[in-house]
Amino acid sequence: MAGTQPQPEYIPLQVGSELRITRNGDIRLANPTIESGPNEAAADAVITYYLDPHTNEHVIRLVDPLHAPTRRER
Repeated sequence: MAGTQPQPEYIPLQVGSELRITRNGDIRLANPTIESGPNEAAADAVITYYLDPHTNEHVIRLVDPLHAPTRRER
């Protein structure tokens, strides 16, 4: 359908996350410092991503930047 954008994929990121997006829009997410998979509850930020088929652009949007704890909160 012309004029519609694909649904964005929500991606939780933690400090140290590596986000790799291929030319065709495949997403690989890893965090070498943490052995578990992506976890939105433990995320430091959440982004959305989609590949715009009309412009062939990768579109990334910051959705939820969570606050970093201050020294007192640690």
